[in-house]
Amino acid sequence: MLHEDCALSITLASAMAATQGARRYQEDTALFWDDRGACGQLDDPKLEMPPLARGEVLAVLGDGMGGHVGGATASRLAADSFLSAFLDSGAEPSDRLLRALEAANRALAEKIAARPMFNGMGTTLIGAFVRDASLSWVSVGDSALFLWRRGELARLNEDHSMAPEIDKLAEAGKISAEAAAQDPRRHYLRAAVTGDEIEMIDLAMKPLRLAAGDVVLLASDGIHTLDDAAIADIIAQSTDHGPARIAEALVKAVDAAGLRHQDNTTVVAIAVHDTATETAG
Repeated sequence: MLHEDCALSITLASAMAATQGARRYQEDTALFWDDRGACGQLDDPKLEMPPLARGEVLAVLGDGMGGHVGGATASRLAADSFLSAFLDSGAEPSDRLLRALEAANRALAEKIAARPMFNGMGTTLIGAFVRDASLSWVSVGDSALFLWRRGELARLNEDHSMAPEIDKLAEAGKISAEAAAQDPRRHYLRAAVTGDEIEMIDLAMKPLRLAAGDVVLLASDGIHTLDDAAIADIIAQSTDHGPARIAEALVKAVDAAGLRHQDNTTVVAIAVHDTATETAG
């Protein structure tokens, strides 16, 4: 998908890729929406919503939990509800993102109340919105939002798993770095979208200005099979070929690692290009 903003002389292009890994089922859901109203994910949604303004992109990713039925239902319901609520609002980006998150959480609560069999389901969630080459986001859980810029990779959102807390123990000398890296509690979530009160929310109150050449990446936690250096290197090798190549290359690298218990991995890539350079080429 191609998005243009002549005043800023940039284009935005979005794509996604996913792998089931070694799991028996896929619990991730990813959606993105643009000025055409087009949406990409594993299964096209049945959403009838207005397109965004020219040069805007909205992406949402959820990594479900609660077993085959619960996890897949939670991530899909949360993503659909988030997208619909965001597109239905005319507030400023941070308010729209927060209201969309609240709508996603409310949808899970209503589903669980109507169908007790879904009790215990939940999902991580990242919602990212680009307008006028500025990025805003909201997130809950451990799915990652990365920015790749000039060969460097930085995580933008907070990690609501136990991993940061365990790493702090290692930094304080209370446990070894090896023990921290192998601690089975690293993937335990401190916050998730479950229909109950959300314990931790990361909301960007001030948009982050993007530049030509940037790549924004939303990824479920299966991406951590690759370290940051490997992710950055793969993006660097793929960026000239667009976001589809980036997403596909990352997912292929995860599969190639061949981990016995590889988690689902879903990647949404948003690439920022210089319109003037593309036109000249």
